[in-house]
Amino acid sequence: MVRARFLGVPLMRIALAALCLPALPSCSQEPETPRHVILVTVDTLRADALSCYGSTYPTTDAGHAGARGSAAGFTLDEIAAQGVRHSRAYAPRGMTFPSLATLMTARSPVEHGALSNGDVLDAGLETLAERLKAAGFATAAFTTNKLLVPRSGMEQGFDHFRSDFGPDRDEKMRDAALEWLRRQPEGQRCFVWLHLIGPHLPYEPGPVFAGLFADPAYDGPADGTRAFVDPLHKGELQASAADHAQMKALYAGEVARIDRTLSEFFRDLQRDGALDSALLVLTADHGEELAERNRYYGHSKSVYETVLHVPLIVRSPMLLPRPGVADAVCELEDLGRWIPRWMGIGRDSDSMAARGVAVGLWQEAIYTARDARWRLVWNENGVEPQETPPGAYPVPRLALYDTQADPAELRDVAASHPDVVESLRQEIERWRAVQESFRGTRKAPDAERMRAMKEMGYAGDEPR
Repeated sequence: MVRARFLGVPLMRIALAALCLPALPSCSQEPETPRHVILVTVDTLRADALSCYGSTYPTTDAGHAGARGSAAGFTLDEIAAQGVRHSRAYAPRGMTFPSLATLMTARSPVEHGALSNGDVLDAGLETLAERLKAAGFATAAFTTNKLLVPRSGMEQGFDHFRSDFGPDRDEKMRDAALEWLRRQPEGQRCFVWLHLIGPHLPYEPGPVFAGLFADPAYDGPADGTRAFVDPLHKGELQASAADHAQMKALYAGEVARIDRTLSEFFRDLQRDGALDSALLVLTADHGEELAERNRYYGHSKSVYETVLHVPLIVRSPMLLPRPGVADAVCELEDLGRWIPRWMGIGRDSDSMAARGVAVGLWQEAIYTARDARWRLVWNENGVEPQETPPGAYPVPRLALYDTQADPAELRDVAASHPDVVESLRQEIERWRAVQESFRGTRKAPDAERMRAMKEMGYAGDEPR
């Protein structure tokens, strides 16, 4: 059952507004509805890991496609250039399950009740797959993360749900998605969700991609595994500049591998005649800290740009014939609302007034508000995130960062801008008040889900 909702909530956007940005067609033009929806989500992919978002490594650009083995014309940068690249898209949490549950339900983690990876999505919520299936779409999911499986709640609305956690899983699920799409009857509209594990720890891209950016002379302990990063975060191990450089090079190698994997997928879709007739959406569940704070290479403890800023690329020659860059603040929650509307099945109750602010959170203890320039971190009770791996991750009670002057968010300027602090703090307060009215049910995991969490490196999780 879809509930009526307050029209002034931060984070919410009028879906049609995405078609009214300067880079996109005039709203007086009637866009043609695409045939398919192809949603690609990549685990742990921070926005600035892509060349088109400013990566210092040539991970996704066209010029180095040959070195990566990527299909020419279909690199992530080229796909972005053929569509709309959103420069300020944000995840609600630095965790896979809460963020993707938000995308799939167009509701915040507080509303859908999945605040951590250990939670299960409430079966009473309507998902994107259910909406599309009700509109006549055949639906299929292909995942490579052990948290995104049947009985997690994420399977709701999918006719076909397949996962793989073995070697070459990203490539296997890519091929499986392509084969499933090819088997569908002519004229059948389809929704395909492909989730790749991507650059999630461990960073082990294989010899070809590890050698793209790493120093061949390096012989230190930074091997891309938790055997290095967990003791480092706990303070039991010291790391040199060369160690950190090696880790970042391995992460970039994983991103380059994903570029090759997806470029081949997009090329084959084009050969099958399915790419240009589809709405293609590419994004991530969250980013990665990469030791830029507290010697931490993970993501679940963070409420900063490194983890919450995600890439968002939307390509559809039928719907969005004029490529461009959209600079408005948006979120995965908005995306879960936009897709149905773009496909002609949106509801008026889904439309929300734009406020230009993204709210993120750690549990319901630490909040962050981000607009086009500023990020406010508000840790009202002085909580420190406690998750696996153990290690100090202090978060200030209140801090303001000027992301234009300080993109790494290292200098607190709250004392110099009390008006900005108060404005963003009020946005968080308004958001919290509305969330309380639509609070979801938090459902505990079973033993199998707890085992999957441990295998993914989330043993212990935060207190429920």
